[in-house]
Amino acid sequence: MISWIQRTFQQHFRFLFLVLLAGIIVSFIFITNASSGLGSADRKSQHRDFFDLNIGEGSTRSELMGQTEDSKRILNEATLAMELTYGQVPFRSQQQLEGYALTRYATLHLADELHVPAPSKAELTEHIKTLRTFAGTDGQFDAKKYADFRKMLTSGQSISEAQVFHILSDNLRIERVTKLVAGPGYTLPADVKAELTIADTRWTLATASIDRASFTPDIKPTEAELEKYFEENAPTYTIPEQVSVSYVEFNNDAFLAALPAPQETDVRAFYDNNSSRFPNPDRKPGETANPDTDYLKVRPQVEAALKRSAASRVAATAAGEFSLALYNNKLAPGTPAFDAYLAEHKMTLKNVPPFSHENVPAELGQNPAIPNEALKLNKDRLVSDAIPTEKGSVILFWKENIPSRQPGFAEVRAKVAADYVANETEKRFVALGKTIRSQIQARLKAGDSFEKAANAAASSAGVKVEVKTLPAFTLRQPPQDFNGELFSALQNLNQGEVAEMVPSAGKGIFAYAQEKKLPDLSETNAQYATVSARIAESNAAANGQAFFRELVTQELDRTAIKTTP
Repeated sequence: MISWIQRTFQQHFRFLFLVLLAGIIVSFIFITNASSGLGSADRKSQHRDFFDLNIGEGSTRSELMGQTEDSKRILNEATLAMELTYGQVPFRSQQQLEGYALTRYATLHLADELHVPAPSKAELTEHIKTLRTFAGTDGQFDAKKYADFRKMLTSGQSISEAQVFHILSDNLRIERVTKLVAGPGYTLPADVKAELTIADTRWTLATASIDRASFTPDIKPTEAELEKYFEENAPTYTIPEQVSVSYVEFNNDAFLAALPAPQETDVRAFYDNNSSRFPNPDRKPGETANPDTDYLKVRPQVEAALKRSAASRVAATAAGEFSLALYNNKLAPGTPAFDAYLAEHKMTLKNVPPFSHENVPAELGQNPAIPNEALKLNKDRLVSDAIPTEKGSVILFWKENIPSRQPGFAEVRAKVAADYVANETEKRFVALGKTIRSQIQARLKAGDSFEKAANAAASSAGVKVEVKTLPAFTLRQPPQDFNGELFSALQNLNQGEVAEMVPSAGKGIFAYAQEKKLPDLSETNAQYATVSARIAESNAAANGQAFFRELVTQELDRTAIKTTP
């Protein structure tokens, strides 16, 4: 397992400025630029200035921006920027994406004011070679992958080559102005020594892992205990606001049969850009990959995936046009004209149970935009925009909003009982960990080996234990089977000591420091200068991040919100 030290200090700093600037939390969110629906924010929007843009006002507390053309543009540019740089959009919420988009635009606005120049063609070429999107299986720039990408841009895609180069040019200008604002950074000797101590201390470690499944306490709460637990944790059982909707679906499969067979060059380009999705089932372990041979083995699957991707775009377009037609024709759900229009286009209105963010019906898919858009609907906005799903696109129609409420104990008793047992089991497992640790330490002092002490303590507690010893290592280069969750336990662990139990997936782990050797902390250590420069870079980037965060905050606070009819 790769430790926190290795991930942070050996991999991330190459992208430090953009990572800190974006405030990234690793995960993907669907982004759509669908046509507007009946009653959407574009038709009666909140005007809000952001430098020279009108970003509107978000319709929920989790949104910073409205659905203006400026907002859509900078969101799309931010999405494309992240996809080109990292190969994905690593945000878990719309608010994080919007925050990144606003910060990106504020940085570019400052770059314009400071007259930061655009990169030269040669600089842009070198920058492209560093992007993960165009990296091959070896992590290096793949010229063929890049050439195929450029070819795709000329084959009717939604973005042009000029747009891509504009985004990449802006990315380089952002790097330049960020470094300019951040400055050279600073380093304290104590920080360097602390990091060297963490990364290069040499450990000989033994671990004892308690099997959590073998710990089965008999917990039988009384009704009084359950009612008390419910009262103490009442907010946990609050039923959130829900919305009741119906919907029409534009299923990808309905458009698939009508699509023409793709060109062979397009199929191959799709494979080259997504080869990891189509492994050769006949390749033996250790056998060298052959792109041409592998492609022929999986070509039918590649073509099918390419057609599904094309069908998804067609379905999204059809859904957007349908939503817009409802608005243009002033067709409100529940009216005879609306029902007739659906029947004319052979669309079936489907119903789902009321839902919130926590319990979206499976038939609507897992796109987080589904509950976000559904909860925006009300009596003044009856129809949503087209929303992409795993199976196609949907349009939602408002029926009613169900306010948040506090249920009675009887209504949620089963969940309260399950939560009580789980919480009590966890508390007892933690207490068991303290008891076992004390017993291990006592037996070590009496002269037992760690293995003997751990087995004896586990046996007396009636749980299963696995003991093993790791070869000597540093956190800079941990062994393959090192559990990264032990990282925090090692921070204050001295030689001969047993750390507190660390809860992990399905077990609790004890770490015993058989030997601990501190590294050379003097400036003559070859790593000293490297670590010092890295800390300075990190501090500089943090300063830059704080500056741009404040810049965005001040601009949002400055602008007044005015209702525009």
